[in-house]
Amino acid sequence: MAYFVVEFPLKTEKYQEDILNKRFEIGRQIYNSLVNVTQKRYKEMIKIKKYRELMSSLTGNKKTDKDIWKQINDIRKQYGMSEYSFHKDVKMMQKHFKDNIDSLTARKIATALWKSYEKFLYGNGKKSIIRNMAH
Repeated sequence: MAYFVVEFPLKTEKYQEDILNKRFEIGRQIYNSLVNVTQKRYKEMIKIKKYRELMSSLTGNKKTDKDIWKQINDIRKQYGMSEYSFHKDVKMMQKHFKDNIDSLTARKIATALWKSYEKFLYGNGKKSIIRNMAH
């Protein structure tokens, strides 16, 4: 299935552009702050010997790895490496900018970051994805 995008210029006044630019910048700052928080957690999590042992014991067999994945996911939740935890973190950040960024937008920012981590954690992403999105 083919998708096409049509772009039309947005007719805005200078003050509207200023408001949009301010909100985009706040969104970027929230995203980068969330990246910093979650990367610190991730680095602490991978220091744990049990986590590293579990990761290296994965065989690629869904049936035999089921229990291992459960333990890995328990550790990840313990370290706040879940979409729900990201939403909780971004909620605290969003409160400072509540006049410019609503809670739904903040959760969408957290979800976007979680999707990058999800690709990275579950094997089909690259570490550079997270790093590139922070810039």
